[in-house]
Amino acid sequence: MIESRFQEISQELNGNYQHETKKYNGGMGARLPVTLHRLDIDYNGSSIDVKYEFGNLNLGEFLCTIKSGKRIPDFKIETRSNLGRLFTKGKNPWKIKCSDGLLAEKIKLFLKETDLEKIVQETSFEPSIIGETDQTGFNVKMQFYLGFENKEESILPIINFYKKMIDHLN
Repeated sequence: MIESRFQEISQELNGNYQHETKKYNGGMGARLPVTLHRLDIDYNGSSIDVKYEFGNLNLGEFLCTIKSGKRIPDFKIETRSNLGRLFTKGKNPWKIKCSDGLLAEKIKLFLKETDLEKIVQETSFEPSIIGETDQTGFNVKMQFYLGFENKEESILPIINFYKKMIDHLN
């Protein structure tokens, strides 16, 4: 199911999809199978790199480097825990730290428009997103644990979030 979803998205967005399974020594004669799904997409001069790893860390990672001439303020986005959200009904599920209030509001809007907010509210999807500048450009990195239902349905909304970020920050 995951593999077929990656292939569909790769064809739809003209991306480069790779899939591999390796077995690692788990100690005491055990072998640990690890499956890695990678997808690279070019969008408006920036690349979006997707990686879903199953078997060891069960981690999803997205990375995009935006080469913009603008000065972009760093930001950090975390998700309120499922338990924390039980006690704060109706509150936004995101904790956004950014020195630019306008950018923080745009990010909040993008999270809602791409249905990431809906996925967070309906599943145990809890991404951490960091945007920071280094020598290569402005990097937006997202990481999350893949232990939630319908994880394959998170791929396209996250890519769409990145597209909105690229369009806004260029």
